[in-house]
Amino acid sequence: QATSLHEKALDLWRSIGDQFGIASSLTNLGMVADVLGDYDRGTDLHTQALTIWREVGDELGMASSLNELGTLAINRGDYEAADDLLTQSLALCRKSGDASAVGSVLESLAILAFNREDYEQAIGFHQQSLGVWRELHDSRMIAQTLVNLGEVVQHQGDLQQAEASYREALPLFHELGDRSGKAFALIQLGKVALARNDIDEAASLLIESLALYVQVGKKSSIVESLEGLAAVASARGETALGVRLYGATEAFRQALGTPSVASHRREREPILAAARAGLGETTFEQEWERSKTLSLDQAISEAYALNQAPLCMSG
Repeated sequence: QATSLHEKALDLWRSIGDQFGIASSLTNLGMVADVLGDYDRGTDLHTQALTIWREVGDELGMASSLNELGTLAINRGDYEAADDLLTQSLALCRKSGDASAVGSVLESLAILAFNREDYEQAIGFHQQSLGVWRELHDSRMIAQTLVNLGEVVQHQGDLQQAEASYREALPLFHELGDRSGKAFALIQLGKVALARNDIDEAASLLIESLALYVQVGKKSSIVESLEGLAAVASARGETALGVRLYGATEAFRQALGTPSVASHRREREPILAAARAGLGETTFEQEWERSKTLSLDQAISEAYALNQAPLCMSG
């Protein structure tokens, strides 16, 4: 529905030759494409918007498009391109004096630093960003940044501080009716529960996050929930299911063009090594190959077997 409405708006802007409106609609369509995991279309739309912003000399519009393109580059694992795009964006945002725009790019830079495993830099950018959002009383971005910050400190081993950040964010997302944000916080809380070996709690939280992401239709995040549930299955001794889910998520990531970050790949390596040893080479390879034939709906159904609650994308 969002795509349809933005396309109608784009047609109207084009019919009256309003370049600002055209670029705005292209940006909005690009953001919808990003959520749906269509990164090629998202990149094309944001690039079209950037061209128009440059033609009309709108520096804040340019900064926005550069930030969106930088985020897409992060998702694709092209960190060098992301760094260049986001650095350009931040310079334009600071020049404009728009605090919200500065906060958005700082948050993108923090995510880039996290993916590069520079956790101290990531924390610094997140804290700067959080200061901007608190000053602006932007509840949605406060919550988003709290979860991102919690993920960084969790990777540093501070489960208590990470959980505190997630639990501060969760009611904010709930009040806003932000299902995607709520699901993001639930994934992270599920990972905390898993780290504490509370397997049933982890399963419950991750399945709830999966259900929310299915409702929203955010494929890249559905894959992240499935990866968490693969770890849960393995921890429960459902080794074959864990292998299938890990294999399926790898295939989905390849199809989406969104490689997992290095730290997440390292987390799964000992789990898969133990599965290979437990199942035996032949059975492990059979389950891994079987995983490649699973559709996204089938993988979701397999994950839901952990709680006996069927759900699929088409439902």
